[in-house]
Amino acid sequence: MTNEVSIIDLKELANLKDQQAIIAFCVERDGTVRCVTYGEDTLKCKATGWWGQGLLKSKNISAIPFQTVFGMDNGGVPTPLMDSDYSRALDLVAAGKVPREIALAPLEG
Repeated sequence: MTNEVSIIDLKELANLKDQQAIIAFCVERDGTVRCVTYGEDTLKCKATGWWGQGLLKSKNISAIPFQTVFGMDNGGVPTPLMDSDYSRALDLVAAGKVPREIALAPLEG
């Protein structure tokens, strides 16, 4: 894609806002989720890259908002929760990890 967020974009933003590092989770129009990172030196680049990619792959970030709002893995078309996912979504809402209107967007839209 020609509109992808790049490391150069993050570098410009970091310089503009006087930041050491930036981790951006990007959701493309087709629902693809990417992580782009920038650090002001080699060590910070490696640290943000490791941490950002780890977050994207970890179980600590719910895929539910990415699926129900942005259509991740479904060509950008939001996907309603399956019955098996509904109780997990409610658990995430109850734990304060995902706002109800995001977790249950296609169901309660």
